Amino acid sequence: VDMDGVLCDFDRAVNEHYAARHPDEPLLPLADRSFFYMRKNYGERFGPHAAERVKLITESEGFFENLPPIPGAIDAMRQLDAHPDLHVVICTAPLTQYHFVLREKYAWIEKHLGSSWIQRIVLTKDKTLVCGAVLVDDRPEVTGMLHPPPWTHVLFDQPYNRHL
Repeated sequence: VDMDGVLCDFDRAVNEHYAARHPDEPLLPLADRSFFYMRKNYGERFGPHAAERVKLITESEGFFENLPPIPGAIDAMRQLDAHPDLHVVICTAPLTQYHFVLREKYAWIEKHLGSSWIQRIVLTKDKTLVCGAVLVDDRPEVTGMLHPPPWTHVLFDQPYNRHL
């Protein structure tokens, strides 16, 4: 199960931080997102300065650790984990600017799901290399070295992937 956009409400957090840091600037209506990357959405709508602001927000200390959970996500993970025939792991791709991201993703998981989940985190830039039956992810196209990947992609609904 992916983390950002599936378990964590990345988009809402970006908009909240953006509004707090730039109260006189317009916000991107989340329902209007058409690109996977929030930075690209802001850049296309409001220009390169807005895209850079989003980048700085997502790279800032505390951003990932304090992402709000998507409503129902924590309960869903607990239900999946309780199923005797499933081995559920969190498969997440860190940002390239990882200075705070790695530690904060671990902290978020421990806070919201418990310390037992720390042993079930896969951090990778290429999710196609991860073995499993299913990948629940909001990214419209998960690509990498293996084509096709060894899992079935279950697309988690978000405005930017509804065209599929």
